[in-house]
Amino acid sequence: MGVDEKKLRDILKTAPTETDINEFGRFDDLLETLDKAKAKKFLAEREGKVIPVPMVKILSSKLLREFILTGNL
Repeated sequence: MGVDEKKLRDILKTAPTETDINEFGRFDDLLETLDKAKAKKFLAEREGKVIPVPMVKILSSKLLREFILTGNL
């Protein structure tokens, strides 16, 4: 989805929980690096439908959070 790989790896190294995933604003910082065009394409392929622009960041946040917390998409 075009997020900063280093920031993602840094979060994954800390094995965050739901309560501390955004400690020091690190999840918000990661989400700000989101490439919306790449994310929109990825989400459309994953969902099998066109994703409205306003939903891209919301769905991306949900998927990234799930991936970080569980390792699954």
